[in-house]
Amino acid sequence: MDRRGRKTRDRGLMRAGLLALAGMYTITAVWMLFFPHSFYRDFPGLGRHWVSPLGPYNEHLVTDLGGALLGVSAALWLAAVLLERNLTLVVLVLTLVQSTSHFVYHLRHLHALPAVDSLLGQATLAVPMVLVLFVFCLVRRADGSGSDRRGVPK
Repeated sequence: MDRRGRKTRDRGLMRAGLLALAGMYTITAVWMLFFPHSFYRDFPGLGRHWVSPLGPYNEHLVTDLGGALLGVSAALWLAAVLLERNLTLVVLVLTLVQSTSHFVYHLRHLHALPAVDSLLGQATLAVPMVLVLFVFCLVRRADGSGSDRRGVPK
């Protein structure tokens, strides 16, 4: 693949990674913000219950976190549309900090869920971190192959 083809492919992969993250965050945020008790009782769905075993229901806390995650999702959507280097890097750092702290919290509370749910939960929580690192690697590769300050790859 020539340099131009690789840049086009990398740009598409960056956008796809950011869109996947934005979609995941939006679904969770909307559920938390508009249906907080359902989120607490039913997340992640399909008969599994990953939130309610971790403590009492607090509508204020669930809706506040839903609003915060909606803000993260808005930043991810914006980064996916614009693919501007600095914005993308800031949004990736924001998402990595949030997703890593969430992962670590649940890692410290594995005992609260049955083993299969703990395993599934940790695997699910790792997905955003992996996607962030994947997109970050693409941005860094673009930095070394002719990107300008404004755009991710030229």
